[in-house]
Parts: sequence; C-alpha cells; structure tokens
Amino acid sequence: MGLFDTKKCVICGKEAGLITGLFGNDLAGGGYLCGDCRKLCTPGDLRFSQMSVDDVKANMAVAAANRKKATSEFRETRKIKTGAYRDRNLLSVDENHGWFMCEADEDGWVLNLDDIYYYGLL
Repeated sequence: MGLFDTKKCVICGKEAGLITGLFGNDLAGGGYLCGDCRKLCTPGDLRFSQMSVDDVKANMAVAAANRKKATSEFRETRKIKTGAYRDRNLLSVDENHGWFMCEADEDGWVLNLDDIYYYGLL
C-alpha cells in the first residue's frame, strides 16, 4: 500500500482520508478500523494490531450491552461528590443493581460495585 492510498474500514466500509488512514487502527491480518467504529468499542487501550475482525465485533457487542445498561437500566440512587469540585459529581451509584458510573468518564461505562477492592475515607 502506498503513502497516498486510502484505507477502508472492515466494519462499515467507510474510506479514510490520508491523515486518518495514516494514524488509524490497523488490525491483525491487514484490516483497518475507522475512528467512528473505534468509538463503538470498549473504552481503554485496546491493541487493535493484535485483534481480528471477529475480536473487534465481539468487543463492539460488549460495549453496546454496557451502553444499553447506562442509558436504559441505570437508575441513580446516590451521588458521591468530590471535595474540590462541589458542583461536580464524581460517581453515580445504582444501589438496586449494584452498579456505579464515573461521570468524568465520557463513555459512561457502568461497573459493578463488587469491582471496588479498596477505598479510603478522608
């Protein structure tokens, strides 16, 4: 592939421009993942160069299920605020489901309260 060739996303088929194509997410086996499809994956540092197309699709399914949890099932029962930013909430808690969500996280990723292994009170 030459420097000025465009890449197509293996998920949606969208063509990437030169700059996006250069700094995109190359998959194992030579595929490419566009930025829009990358946003549909789970948050965090994923190593796309080690993932197949099926791995990416499975990851997108997990992210979609979590997004559904955040938008339609999560019911905030408690807010935990930081001391420094009194007008900002740090965590939203759904005590009925045993879930929490960090409001600073743009993705709104829902986690289980059982995942907390340490906390301290000041």
